[in-house]
Order: sequence, then structure tokens, then C-alpha cells
Amino acid sequence: MASLVTIKRWMNSSTSQTTSHITLKDEEFGEPNLIKKVYGIYFTYKTSTLVAKNTLLSYALDGSTSFITTSVPTDNVAASSGWGKDSIIFTSPVSCQSIRFKFTRNADTFAINDVGIEYRIIRKRVA
Repeated sequence: MASLVTIKRWMNSSTSQTTSHITLKDEEFGEPNLIKKVYGIYFTYKTSTLVAKNTLLSYALDGSTSFITTSVPTDNVAASSGWGKDSIIFTSPVSCQSIRFKFTRNADTFAINDVGIEYRIIRKRVA
């Protein structure tokens, strides 16, 4: 039995945030014991400003909580007041058992409608 209790209080007043992020679940594509190569991510979004892809997207591999941005290209996602579509294709494919994505934005509006991941299962068992 745990002896630690955390009490939190809900405040109805809004507060400005300098950074916001959306973290997706750790995805193993229904094959937890096989290696996958992830090539890119496709998403539908709205944003009020131009966004650099390498500051927008980071990812964590194999259940880790440490997010990295290597392999994310440095080009931009355009501003779009309606739903825009874009993709982030990695500069080199990412090999993993599972992957988790995090979208991070600073001081502007960013909304995501849907996300698709391009990957290929490598028929090789994890060592």
C-alpha cells in the first residue's frame, strides 16, 4: 500500500502558457516483438504561424520517455487557418520496436486533427 498521497486543485481561471505539447501513445503497430522502420508521419493541422518541423516534432523509441529530434528535417509547416495537410519524412528511417511522437509549440495556436504513420515491419525478431 502506498503511503504517498498527492492532492491537486482545479482552478477555473485561465493561464497563459508559453509552451504546449501533444504526446501520442507509444505505438507498436500490433507487433511488439518485431523491428519496424518508420519513414514518416502525415498529419492534418491548423496553426497561426509558420512552424519549423524540427521544433514541432520529436519522438521517443521503445518505451523511452526521452524525446529526440534527430532525423527530423528542418523545413517548415506553413500557417493554415483551415485544416492543412503536411508530412514529416525522416532524413533517415528510424528503426524501433515502438515509437511515441510529441508535437511541441511555443506561444501560438496549433491543433491536430489526425495523424498517420508510414512504417514497414522488418521480419526480424528483437534480440
